[in-house]
Amino acid sequence: MRFENGRIVFLADSDSNYSTASIRPGYKEAPAELKNKFLSRHNFIIDAYTDRWGNWISAYAPIVDLENNKIAALVGMDMDVKIWQQKMFRHRLLGIFISFCVFILLIVFFVIIRLAGHLPKE
Repeated sequence: MRFENGRIVFLADSDSNYSTASIRPGYKEAPAELKNKFLSRHNFIIDAYTDRWGNWISAYAPIVDLENNKIAALVGMDMDVKIWQQKMFRHRLLGIFISFCVFILLIVFFVIIRLAGHLPKE
């Protein structure tokens, strides 16, 4: 996408469900963060937002023209919020499971050490 005349214009889209004629004039539902950060020279992520196509989390990176050192365009990728939440849940669940197992092992070791200290000596 590119910033032209105060509007965000799509240059290419990988989704064949939308015609370029419907998105070429300008991205009217663009989140405010996108407009504010468009000309920054840093990669950025926009947390959950909603437009007419759904709920999204988006990541963007600038494409810099090396001849004049200006931002030529911005490349972005969207992920459906539900898919993002499912992936994050799985990663968190793994961490919770590992922590739980370590906690149980610590309790078992503590109990064994306490019992071993109270066993009668022969």
